[in-house]
Amino acid sequence: MNKLAYRLVRNRRSGILQAVPESAHVCAGGSPASRPVFAGIARPAASPLLKPVCRALSLGLLALVAQAATAATYTVVNDNDSGAGSLRQAITDANADAGSTIELSGSLDLTPSSPLPTLTGTTTITNAGTAVVAGQSISAGSSNLTLSGAGSWALGNGAAGAAGSDGGSGGIGGAGGAGVTGITGTGFTLTNATNVTGGRGGDGGRGGNATSSKYGGYGGDGGAGAAAVAGAGFTLINSGSLAGGNGGAGGVAGIGTWGPGYYSGAAGAGGAGVISTGNSTITNSGVISGGLHGNGVTRANAVSLSGGGNELVILSGGTFTGNVVSTSGSTNGGDTLTLGGGTNGSFDASKIGNSAQFKGFQNFTKTGTSTWALVNTTTAATPWIVKQGTLSIAADSALGAAGSALTLDGGTLLTTADLTSSRAISVGASGGSIDNGGHSDVFSGAFTGSGHLTFSGAGTTVVTGTSHSGATTIDSATTLQIGNGGTSGALGSGAVTNNGTLAFNRSDAITVANAIGGSGAVVATGTGVVTLTGANTYGGGTTIDSGAALQVGNGGTSGALGGGVVSNNGTLTFNRSDVITVANAISGSGSVMVAGGTVMMTANNTYTGATNVNGGALNLADGAGLAGAVAVLSGGSLGVGSVAIGGNLSNAGTLSVAAGKTLMVGGNLSSTDTLSVAVGSMSSYGKIDAAGTAILGGRLTVDAASAVGLTNGTLSSVIHADGGVSGSFSSVSDNSVLFDFGVSYGANDVSLIVTTVGGGGDTGGGDTGGGDTGGGGGATIVGSVNAFGNSPALGAAHVLDNVLATNPTGPLALLFVPLTTQQDVAVAASQTLPLLSGGTTKAAQNVMGDIGRVLQSRIDSRRGLSSGDEFLGDEHLWLKPFGSWADQKDRREVTGYEARTYGVALGVDGELSSALRVGAAFAYAKGDVDGNSSATPQSAEIDVFQLTGYGSYSLDERTEIDFLAGIGRNRNEGRRKITFAARVAEADFTSDTAYLGLGIGRRYALGAQTSLTPSVRVDYSWIKDDAYTEKGAGVLNLDVDSRSTEALVISVDGKLEHRLSERASLLANLGVGYDTINERATVTAAFVGAPGAAFVTRGLELEPWLVRGGLGAVFRTGGVEITGRYDAEYRESFINQTASVKARWTF
Repeated sequence: MNKLAYRLVRNRRSGILQAVPESAHVCAGGSPASRPVFAGIARPAASPLLKPVCRALSLGLLALVAQAATAATYTVVNDNDSGAGSLRQAITDANADAGSTIELSGSLDLTPSSPLPTLTGTTTITNAGTAVVAGQSISAGSSNLTLSGAGSWALGNGAAGAAGSDGGSGGIGGAGGAGVTGITGTGFTLTNATNVTGGRGGDGGRGGNATSSKYGGYGGDGGAGAAAVAGAGFTLINSGSLAGGNGGAGGVAGIGTWGPGYYSGAAGAGGAGVISTGNSTITNSGVISGGLHGNGVTRANAVSLSGGGNELVILSGGTFTGNVVSTSGSTNGGDTLTLGGGTNGSFDASKIGNSAQFKGFQNFTKTGTSTWALVNTTTAATPWIVKQGTLSIAADSALGAAGSALTLDGGTLLTTADLTSSRAISVGASGGSIDNGGHSDVFSGAFTGSGHLTFSGAGTTVVTGTSHSGATTIDSATTLQIGNGGTSGALGSGAVTNNGTLAFNRSDAITVANAIGGSGAVVATGTGVVTLTGANTYGGGTTIDSGAALQVGNGGTSGALGGGVVSNNGTLTFNRSDVITVANAISGSGSVMVAGGTVMMTANNTYTGATNVNGGALNLADGAGLAGAVAVLSGGSLGVGSVAIGGNLSNAGTLSVAAGKTLMVGGNLSSTDTLSVAVGSMSSYGKIDAAGTAILGGRLTVDAASAVGLTNGTLSSVIHADGGVSGSFSSVSDNSVLFDFGVSYGANDVSLIVTTVGGGGDTGGGDTGGGDTGGGGGATIVGSVNAFGNSPALGAAHVLDNVLATNPTGPLALLFVPLTTQQDVAVAASQTLPLLSGGTTKAAQNVMGDIGRVLQSRIDSRRGLSSGDEFLGDEHLWLKPFGSWADQKDRREVTGYEARTYGVALGVDGELSSALRVGAAFAYAKGDVDGNSSATPQSAEIDVFQLTGYGSYSLDERTEIDFLAGIGRNRNEGRRKITFAARVAEADFTSDTAYLGLGIGRRYALGAQTSLTPSVRVDYSWIKDDAYTEKGAGVLNLDVDSRSTEALVISVDGKLEHRLSERASLLANLGVGYDTINERATVTAAFVGAPGAAFVTRGLELEPWLVRGGLGAVFRTGGVEITGRYDAEYRESFINQTASVKARWTF
């Protein structure tokens, strides 16, 4: 069988591949025994001189016959057990070159004398002919082996038994040899596209013929066939044919003197097609067969599995001849039967079971993108898991015993006929689908799991069991029905994407908390109440069948209808505790009930059933409508704009009509509780126009909160009834402080009479426009101010009452008409008062006092009596920055303020004589003042400019008189926020100021380093504010008169100084003063909108006694002096604090 052949050989020294003829292999050298032969003659080893020639020849042959390859091809060209061209040598070479190919160039008939080498790498063996390897296996080890080609393999055949000897009693025939497994190993991967047969058992030898016995010798037993593939932990992918070896035939008995032999040999058992002892994966799209017993009838298993962890994957076209048996039980999780691949197929479920073809499997799965149909049925437990693709059934029993659960974990269950199932279904993390295929399916078992479940198909899927915890999707054209007229059935607890129809059909109440979205519809059928509490956004509309009830909300703040029209032939109820807007157009013959919350309807509804407002409120926007009768029960309310009600309207709760709107009633009107009519003006108010009669009772309330331009007059035909008006209101009330509303009854109409509220006059004397104790009663502005103890606003209140009485439609009066409570009126009156009720002068006086104390400290420093507040430029020029923070609490009904002041004083002084020193100073300060009231927010900015002369005169070395006199000008800017009128009044005016001070003090030594200086002083201040007119608030701007304010404070002080060293001193002072004038601030002003009526506003009345104190420390070093100081001034309800840090350089 010698042929000229080429091999692709890797030269291990050079690292390249070479195409080498078998005859040229001699170039590699070696012993004659190991060198290949050509024409039966071994080639001699090449001399060193020939090796370059051999290499060049090899490279040339490679260019001619080799394709671009990454591995070698080894060709088997003879039937030799070893040597070049043999299968054994090819396996050895292939193991050295990963990814190699072994090619059988023709038929092979090999009887190895010992086991073939175990494959170790990735190898492909191609075979176009018939390959027979007797008595030995191909050991795949843990390699990756591919068998290809159109040929066949017969591996491991057993030898035939020898014949028994003739003569005598006849010899016993020899037993046939057992077949050997075709391909074996552990952990290998085998891809087979050829025909492989395991070892056939040898036939038993015939019995020897007897010459001296009645019977001949016994026939030999046939040998057992072996598996085509066997092992553990392997992966098998079969698209060819794998067959177990047939058992050998029993040998026939020998012939005796009585004729043919009596005892023939037993037939050998056939071998299984594939055997796994654990953890293997077998994928079959070809044929796997068990071998026949030697009797030619009984067949061995096609597949035998044990040890557990095995998976048998059946692809479309895969067949099995013989049983497929698992004996693993639950060991290692048991064995799994899988239907997989990308090509559709069918599987006969009746072949599963203990007495059927497929036995003992614990697990059943569907993988791949294909659709597999389970045809027929089985009673075996087959817990299917659909992981990919589709598993199709025409009957629930195709899935096995009813107790076998179905798991959807990435795949789809398709029903091809109407189906009823009580099977438990679990939805895995990868989700799953149920496709009804256009049929009607009913699932009464429990759905469990947290995956996303999708329902599809053009039919109806009914769920009557409990459901899973994951999300749900309903595809277009699919109907998912929860319940089947009974008391069971539920959605999964996750979100619902509804693009088809979601129907509820239960006889008891069901609450649906899911958020339902998508483009589909919701249907309520059956007799139970369906309550929606989710944030629903589905857009396909809602249908309520006759006898059914749908409720939106369950008394909380959640629950909604989706979009689209509502076809209501049952009962639609709204029961939320908050506001919900219903834009859906509602049609049908059903009824609507409002049980709680506020429901705002905006569509023109055409449903003909009744509308009942049992609780909460129903509001109808302009253009909305109700075709049927409406009943507002006790505890309910109906609020309307311009709308129409087609039937009767009965009100036993509250009926409200908005200002400027007309309620059209197609039937009769009956009101026995509260009817509320809103008034916007004398020409814009709520009306009711009834085609039938109007029967009146209960209360009438008038809402004038937004009214403008009210005056004495009539609001005609607030109620009109074509059929006549009967009855009357038991009471009439309104929320206007300034106007009263009465009722005028006619035959067909009811009108309202508007009159100004009368009020008492000023019972107290005093300033223009009324004094502080002005009284008055009734619902007037004065009465409201008195009711809330707002005495500063009495003057303005009297003026405003007069304006309302004499010009109620004027622009100033119209601002107060909408106010509905006395508190609102009292606050509004406060907001009209002058800036800070005159508090700007008190804040300015505080600033002037700060400047005076700065100058006094400067005077004291020249005689060594300062409490430490030294100055820059100690010789002749000084500079002092200062700041203060004042807090004036509210006092006797007058609002206080907070002020922040920052400033600087610059001065120059010198001695005129040894006893007299004089100086001049200029000071600037900026104050920010904010009122304390949030109801009357006001603020001011004050810029203070002051020029002062000062000096001191020494009576002796310890006694000194100081004096100062100054004049100044302030600029004041203020803002009053008038919130009730949405305006801001702005003020800008100037003030003239003057300041005089005189004091005397005498120094006493308390020790070498400590001194005390008591003093007495008098300080006078005067401020005159110019008249001004505000801007920005229209008629509420004020014309404010000029005014002046004075203060005269007599005080006594004690100043203490203690020198710690030449560089450091501690300082303190404490004193008390009394303001002998203590004038209360007053402001006279008039509204721009009522210029002829001035009024007086009284401001803060301060406590005349005050206390002053301060602490300081001085540190001197290197010509620099650093002083830190804190000072405070206190009156009852008032404190002014000053803090400073100063550095002085001597020059």
